[in-house]
Amino acid sequence: MTEFHFLRPEWFWGFAVFLLLPFLAKKTRSGGGLWQAICDKFLLRSQLVSGSGVRLFWPLFLISVCWIIALLALAGPAWEKLPQPAVKKGTDTVYLLDISVFMTPTDIKPSRMNRALFKMHDFLQETKDGQNALILYDNAPFVAVPLTTDQKVIDQMLPTVQAGMMGGRMPNVNAALQKAGALLKQAGAAEGRIIMLAGYLSDDEMPQTLATAEQLRKEGYTLSVLGIGSKHGAPLQMADGDFLMHRGKPVLSALSEQNMKKIAAAGAGVYRTITLNESDVRALVGEKSQAAAVFDAEPQDEMQADTWKDFGAVLCILILPFAAFGYRRGWLGGLIVFVVFSSSPAFAWSVSDLWIRPDRKEAERITAGEKPSNPSIFKDNAWLGAAAYKAGDYQTAVTALADPTDAEMRYNQGNALAQAGQYRQAIEAYKKVLEENPNHVDAAFNKKYLEDQLKNNQQQQNQDQQQQQNQDQQQQNQDQQQQQNQDQQQQQNQDQQQQQNQDQQQQQNQDQQQQQNQDQQQQQNQDQQQQQNQDQSVSAAQQQQEQSQRPPSEEKSLSEQQTDQQDREKQEQRQWLSVIKDDPSGLLRERIRRHNLIKGGRR
Repeated sequence: MTEFHFLRPEWFWGFAVFLLLPFLAKKTRSGGGLWQAICDKFLLRSQLVSGSGVRLFWPLFLISVCWIIALLALAGPAWEKLPQPAVKKGTDTVYLLDISVFMTPTDIKPSRMNRALFKMHDFLQETKDGQNALILYDNAPFVAVPLTTDQKVIDQMLPTVQAGMMGGRMPNVNAALQKAGALLKQAGAAEGRIIMLAGYLSDDEMPQTLATAEQLRKEGYTLSVLGIGSKHGAPLQMADGDFLMHRGKPVLSALSEQNMKKIAAAGAGVYRTITLNESDVRALVGEKSQAAAVFDAEPQDEMQADTWKDFGAVLCILILPFAAFGYRRGWLGGLIVFVVFSSSPAFAWSVSDLWIRPDRKEAERITAGEKPSNPSIFKDNAWLGAAAYKAGDYQTAVTALADPTDAEMRYNQGNALAQAGQYRQAIEAYKKVLEENPNHVDAAFNKKYLEDQLKNNQQQQNQDQQQQQNQDQQQQNQDQQQQQNQDQQQQQNQDQQQQQNQDQQQQQNQDQQQQQNQDQQQQQNQDQQQQQNQDQSVSAAQQQQEQSQRPPSEEKSLSEQQTDQQDREKQEQRQWLSVIKDDPSGLLRERIRRHNLIKGGRR
């Protein structure tokens, strides 16, 4: 109550009305006094005018009290600030991911590291409404991604993470927890949670780790642990591929389940062992621990705005008892009208509308992380910009936040510009925020992220242009090569056609030469045949002449010789026939065979 004040003190000029009350009271009493001078006091009681000023006191008193209460309500008494409208909702979460050699064992398939990376995707889907950060730790912590509402930044980095990439031997969990707490403090988070994905926690490190977990719980941050591994463990594999040996045997790394349960209890969180489904994720993210419930109930030191909570509407309730004394005829009809209008479905009305303004209701919805139903109801630009941002109307948010009055409002302007696609203007807004508040982590990260995005987009455009030029050049070369091939093919076709014509001409010449040779040969054969015929004719004539000149005895001896020769031939045939075996069916078979051959040939 030390900051009690009135938001609209100009309404106190209404108290000037009380300066007129003595004049009004005197005028009323003087009216009744004239009748007192004329009428008897017994007759005066039956008159319509007051016989004294006593009856005038209570109406004036009631009116004065109601007027005073109304002026106080209109002046806007306030002693409590409204929270700063923010464009984020949800709980800030910092993920601690163990990347030491203790994440190389394959006691869970395919390996502890791969399973942890798969599980990180599930966590990011469950915590996408708040800010997320990723810290990789081995013998020292490394902030891979600071708190951001864009979980894709973390998701894109996960494929590059490998176990043992930092070269340490023993993971330092205590240092990683301290780094996570510092990250939440820098972001100004009144409450938050830390989720650790690990497979080993040394016994020697337990006292310091427990103390850090308890300190984080006192500061409003919970610590939950997801154990990656199994109780029986598996050999540790170093970065060079060799297994860690001790006395000739490989060192087995089992899950430090007991130690992890202890630090989760000290950090007011929960512990779960990794599973194949999403039950472990929901247990660590979906359920609040007892300490988190306590922190939700306790008032937290949040960033306040210059907008104050107006309690003037509450004072209006005090007028109702005094106004009740002023009811006369017709009050029942007014009550009926009130009931009819309040129960009509055409009006979205409730009893709270009597003392809570619509913009106040929308502000409560935004503070609760809900989407506003009517952002335009706000008159204050900061609230109008925040409401439009929540509703997804980023251009209206940019217009409303065009003239920021402080660094936080300018930061919201940068967020609205970024969502509206005006990246360069958003970067300029973040620069101005950092000029006013160099320790604003979110503005620095968003500025760096947008600059990287613009650079990547420019590089991508250059690559696309270069690629397009290469494609055009390649297409041009292909067209030229194709044209050359077509010309060569056409030339080859012409050469082939010419060669074919030459071959045909040569073939024709050969055919003609061959035909001439055949004709010459045929003519020679005919000539030879004619010559032979002539020679035979001459020889026959000579032989006939010789026979006619030969004596008869010579002719007889010649005929006898011919007869003897025939007898000898017949005798030789008989001898050969006697040697051949008798096979009557052989000839038939031969005929059939020949018939079939002939028949097959005809077909």
